[in-house]
Amino acid sequence: MKGSRRTGNNTATTLNTPVVIHATQLPQHVSTDEVLQFLESFIDEKENIIDSTTMNTISGNAADADAAAVANTSLNIDTNLSSSISQLKRIQRDFKGLPPAQDFSAAPIQVSTTEKKETSIGVSATGGKKTTFADE
Repeated sequence: MKGSRRTGNNTATTLNTPVVIHATQLPQHVSTDEVLQFLESFIDEKENIIDSTTMNTISGNAADADAAAVANTSLNIDTNLSSSISQLKRIQRDFKGLPPAQDFSAAPIQVSTTEKKETSIGVSATGGKKTTFADE
């Protein structure tokens, strides 16, 4: 074996490529409303990109080899964007003060109750409570 490192699909992302930020001005604080407006416009723009790439893939000719390569690339972009958009939507809900979104597609949780057995509560001389449960 030549080495233990696998050479998988190494697409350039912000996690595996350096990002440089140069400060040109003094930092400015933004309000929550400005952040929400930016997030909303950014999320809408990226969702439109996802919709357009999936529509192009669907309408394209799948038998062509170039179309298959484009579909594979758009699928990779779609996967990266959709995971990023879901994180941004969580941040947006947090800024709005809303609880995390729940998945309502799952089956509802069934809660069953059983009869409660008799219990007795006694008070000790020091003020503590003693609870005695009946055996099943």
